Amino acid sequence: MLVISSVAALAGGTAAAVRPHYGGTVRVVLRAAPVTLDPARLSMAQDNHILGLVFEGLTRFDSHGRLQPQLATRWQADSQNQRWQFWVRPGVNFQDGTPLTADEVAASLHAANPAWTVSASGDSLVIETTAPDPQLPAELALPRNGIARHTVNTVVGTGAFQVSQFQPGKSLVLSAYESYWDGRPFVDTVAVTLDQNWRQQMIALELGKTDVAEVAPEQVRRTGLAGRTVVESAPNELLALVFAREAQSAAEARLRQALSEH
Repeated sequence: MLVISSVAALAGGTAAAVRPHYGGTVRVVLRAAPVTLDPARLSMAQDNHILGLVFEGLTRFDSHGRLQPQLATRWQADSQNQRWQFWVRPGVNFQDGTPLTADEVAASLHAANPAWTVSASGDSLVIETTAPDPQLPAELALPRNGIARHTVNTVVGTGAFQVSQFQPGKSLVLSAYESYWDGRPFVDTVAVTLDQNWRQQMIALELGKTDVAEVAPEQVRRTGLAGRTVVESAPNELLALVFAREAQSAAEARLRQALSEH
């Protein structure tokens, strides 16, 4: 099986070699224009990775595309990859102070995936799917599977930032969550302008009106040559190419190897 991830490049101003310190605002422009912040209401195709600052998943991808634990500390599956058990990280609170429990996680994941059977079992939860799903831990890293708790007027997560202001489809302001389980972020505020196309983002970057912008693939080299820092973001989509049979020839095996390296 070959796993392919599509990514968006992020470009920022040239970074100075200084020690990090608390404070300040990071300005971001994005193409995404979410009208809701509820992860369960996001489609599989929507690119709303900025919400990963607010809502965390049981798992996550690191900067090298490797799957890592996040709100789950470990997991295991039955021999059919159809019944999965995840152990919930202790000592984590939602941004309204409510402790993260297996019941809260189960409710959030069931809302996003009605076809799954999700139940709490002590400090762990069990997910049962209608068919074998060996990639379930990777699916749980997708934005739509971010763990959220619904209150009367809003929805909160466990992430490093909490929502301060939101104009659907237009702008989003996030503030540092002081009691974040993995340590308070250095930045105080993230101010996001939404619904900005490639051209609008590049203009904002060139005029110094943003610190972070997405870069179209064909502009990555040019942006780097301009002295700006270019890095790859986390995967936008997780796609799997599954071969139904073993390679039938050496040439076919080489072709599969070439695909896996790209």
